[in-house]
Amino acid sequence: MKTLIDASFSAVRGQLDATLSTAEPGEESDTRMRQTLRHRCWIMLCMLALLGSCGPTATGGIPERDDRFTFTPLTDDMARSGTSRMPIDMLQRTLQIPYRARFRGSLLALFGEPLSSSTDAESAFSYVLSVQNDRGETWVMTAYEGPTGPAFGGFMPATTDEPIRGAEALLALIESTPPADFDAVLEADDYDSRIFYGCRAGDCYWREEPQ
Repeated sequence: MKTLIDASFSAVRGQLDATLSTAEPGEESDTRMRQTLRHRCWIMLCMLALLGSCGPTATGGIPERDDRFTFTPLTDDMARSGTSRMPIDMLQRTLQIPYRARFRGSLLALFGEPLSSSTDAESAFSYVLSVQNDRGETWVMTAYEGPTGPAFGGFMPATTDEPIRGAEALLALIESTPPADFDAVLEADDYDSRIFYGCRAGDCYWREEPQ
């Protein structure tokens, strides 16, 4: 992975240097073109850096199961009050097209219907869960699909990383659970499109169509 990222960095930098060195004064590719190229290349470099900084939970492999934690769905939506998105990096997983459908289908298999759902792609569904570890400590976390895809929310106390460990354990549980059957349609208003996704007999699909 590191070799691929290093090579990509070198290629992008080389492309930028070559383009800028061949640009002649008086052409359209003068100062404005240089700035545009530099801006685009920095976006590419930042994306590569983000991929390179992904932790072990974002590699696309199945994380290790941790049976120290148990999860119980709650029916009180107010229990999520005060939670915020947890730093569980889902970028590489979300880039795999059917992953969003599998994530939702596996949660459905584990906990039944979500506490809330909508046709809005930015707030497709949400589960509110009570988490308990092997020491009897309990807290609340959420599993949901928001604007950037699947995510987890919770409380982040400075004195312990157990909520993070719990979220990672839930992710492992989700990814080791065959998805239940479902079909859903989401409205992506920002892109003037509809998203069709779901799972049938363990096979998941995801597609986007213009409205």
